[in-house]
Amino acid sequence: MKLAGLAIHVECDFYLTKVRRLIVRRLAAIDSIRFRFLCFVRQSPGRLNASISFLKSGKSPTFATR
Repeated sequence: MKLAGLAIHVECDFYLTKVRRLIVRRLAAIDSIRFRFLCFVRQSPGRLNASISFLKSGKSPTFATR
């Protein structure tokens, strides 16, 4: 009985580390997008209003970089 409990615990631990890695990757991707976006805003202060409207709408920043 102890062995089965241990196996379940190990499996849960493995799953949690997988999920944690995914979350970390997602956060890193979001950070890099945010960093690129901030650099873009600094380079062109004329489009600041566009970036503010983008932040409010929450859409992807691809249209702003073109």
